[in-house]
Amino acid sequence: MDHQHSKGVKVSDGSPADKCSVCEEWIAEWRCGSCDRDLCQECDLTIHSLEGKGKHQRERVAQPLSVKPEEEVVDPRLLAEAKLKKENEDAEKEARFKKWEQQQKL
Repeated sequence: MDHQHSKGVKVSDGSPADKCSVCEEWIAEWRCGSCDRDLCQECDLTIHSLEGKGKHQRERVAQPLSVKPEEEVVDPRLLAEAKLKKENEDAEKEARFKKWEQQQKL
């Protein structure tokens, strides 16, 4: 079963063609012909905020899924656990992006 987060759907045993070509963790929602990459929402925003990449034309390849807002979680322990999990996922994603960015400079 795929797991959702606020930026898309996490890949769980899906086809590699569906994965973001940068983080390889989330399903690609965007295709950038200039970068020749399929990107999840977060990687698309991160990469295309870099100088010189903001004018790339991208096309949506998957529709984002709506996610139940964290505010609807009743149990405060579940909310704290969800926030910690998201912080950890964000830190891991940032580390993967920095590694990818360093590889691009080589």
